[in-house]
Amino acid sequence: MADAMDSKSISREGVGVQVPASAPSSAQLARELLPILLHKLNNVTQVFSGLHSLLTLTGDPGLLRERAGDLQHAAGELHKLGWVVGMVGASQGADLLLARREALGLCWSLEALAELLAREQRRLELPERLPRVRPEENEAQVCWELLLWIRGWALAPRQRLSLHREAGAWVVRLEGVAAELRLPPSRLVELP
Repeated sequence: MADAMDSKSISREGVGVQVPASAPSSAQLARELLPILLHKLNNVTQVFSGLHSLLTLTGDPGLLRERAGDLQHAAGELHKLGWVVGMVGASQGADLLLARREALGLCWSLEALAELLAREQRRLELPERLPRVRPEENEAQVCWELLLWIRGWALAPRQRLSLHREAGAWVVRLEGVAAELRLPPSRLVELP
């Protein structure tokens, strides 16, 4: 899988995503995303560390009930982070996701890319609703292909991503650079 995903022209069953020449290699994008993922992990770790410190200082087990919302939020962030780390690993040939499927996987991966671009003083505006990758598709690969394609075009300070169904295809557009990608309808499906 890593060899196929390192190519500038990524294809699967005859349907390819042409990655712009300015796109980083798959390994480069993985390296660029690691600080974003590490930052997210550090944020979650701080929640646990802070709670542990409070429990140690006070000995009050009621703090767990009081901070249940913080724990729930941290657990949700870890869940998302685990999927994105799995997608990055899959892009490099390690199947960390195995059979794990996530309806919001495409959303989470695009959010990570938007954070990467924000660190470079560029803004990627995401649509409010995104489709999901069809269950029969390789979810991590589809998401990774889209990240590479967007990363190759996301050169303007501010861009808006749109993704919608049109005449037998999913159309991905980056407004601001007039880049368009058409995906077969079999790759994505609307979320209920």
